[in-house]
Amino acid sequence: MWKSSLRLVGSRFVLMLALALCAMVTKPTSADEGVFWEASAPGRPVLLLMPTLHILPDPAQDIDAVLRQAIMRANSVVIESPVRNPTQAEQDAVTRMEVYPPSDSLENYFDVASLDALHVCAEKAHIPYSVFTRLKPWALAVLVANRLKAPPAYTGFEIRVGQDARAAHRNFAALLTIEEDMQWRAALPPRLQNIELLESCKRFDRTMDNQLIQDLANDWRQGDVKALTVDAERPMEPGDVPELKQVSDFTYAHGTSLLMAALLSERIQSMKGPTLVGAGGGHLVGPSSMLPRLEDAGYSVRRIELDKYPEIPAEGK
Repeated sequence: MWKSSLRLVGSRFVLMLALALCAMVTKPTSADEGVFWEASAPGRPVLLLMPTLHILPDPAQDIDAVLRQAIMRANSVVIESPVRNPTQAEQDAVTRMEVYPPSDSLENYFDVASLDALHVCAEKAHIPYSVFTRLKPWALAVLVANRLKAPPAYTGFEIRVGQDARAAHRNFAALLTIEEDMQWRAALPPRLQNIELLESCKRFDRTMDNQLIQDLANDWRQGDVKALTVDAERPMEPGDVPELKQVSDFTYAHGTSLLMAALLSERIQSMKGPTLVGAGGGHLVGPSSMLPRLEDAGYSVRRIELDKYPEIPAEGK
């Protein structure tokens, strides 16, 4: 069920959510190989697919080294969605999606008992209630989670890969725009949006599972796809309500479809290969992930080790 909240890689908004739900834990193991697949098809650029994590529980210098090696073996680098520096137009578009029109309010979508819970939630999150009720549930769930008290965490793959890709003069892009990424969250059915918000509010009083991020990071470090698949399905915290599984399932299925459509679009397919594609771990493991969908689209997919690919000098050097 972490797939819905972390998506195991994603936008700046989901990154904030992840930062609020994670804590530093035990000493990590060393990154031996990471997790990579090759997807190839006649007439198309080779794709090097890498499951990513939005946050990490430690400085992860060993993971940094593996990410740099992956970047040096690709001409182009693509991540799931932007995580920094939105344009003013993007910010305005997201704001329009997040805020109710003047004639509407969050209160119109909750019963009386739930309104009491929302008042308490706004107070604990230190958000004026008049502001709180202007925002839609999917946006508030992220904002509230960002206000939870939690130990600090370290930036995940997206920011690290973006910085290194630019430093290596690689072609760099995102599968989804910031606006598309927010539309993904907004597509959650209203009933499930309300459940997600109320459960986010309850986390002010819950103990979180601090071990899960460490386990996911170490699964990746050790190249253990089976363990990564199992841990990606673990509950976010004890006591998750059954409806949150519906939130997770919808977010995963809808997001995987969006990412696949973007990956197969001319915008990405026209990039010079090999192309390193970083997508959330939840979208690259399991029977309904992007990998079998790529096979259905005519690709041959196989697990690879990075040292099978030669390093590519930076263009212009």
